[in-house]
Amino acid sequence: MDHERALDRLKDYAATLPNFPAIVFHDLRSTVRSGMRALNIRVEVCERALNHSLPGLPGVYDIVQPEQVAEAFVQWSDYLDGLHAGGRVIAIKRKAS
Repeated sequence: MDHERALDRLKDYAATLPNFPAIVFHDLRSTVRSGMRALNIRVEVCERALNHSLPGLPGVYDIVQPEQVAEAFVQWSDYLDGLHAGGRVIAIKRKAS
């Protein structure tokens, strides 16, 4: 399933939830990036996972192998599976409007 279809399915599901804000693709990218960093995945690997390039010398010298990106996604997937299987879920508190 390509990412556009997956996002469409997620948007459709989110639309059924009361008071849930609209989701855009960048929200998911931001969540993945923050989540990977919370799992102590190196910044360089997170950036490559999102198909970003690092500016300056880090972009030249901090080489990231495809296997490292693949492993980062495995770690992220395992984390999400843990949440789905009854792991610790923290409710999102929204500011009152």
